[in-house]
Amino acid sequence: MSNPIRMIRIGDIVEPIPGNGIRQFHRDLSECVGIVIDEMEMEDGFFMFEVLIGSEIYWLDSIELKLLEKE
Repeated sequence: MSNPIRMIRIGDIVEPIPGNGIRQFHRDLSECVGIVIDEMEMEDGFFMFEVLIGSEIYWLDSIELKLLEKE
């Protein structure tokens, strides 16, 4: 039986990915890795994540992040 996809949460290691074709945010972050330091549920029910990359902090949408670590 396969494991369900785990949601991103605080403390996870993530990589920004290109947008879905419509959204092309933070192109300068390709090939970067960061750590999730905060999260916020938006009015539409989707999440934004505060990600520390190097010494900079970015707010990124869940569709802009790839989870790099697994349990």
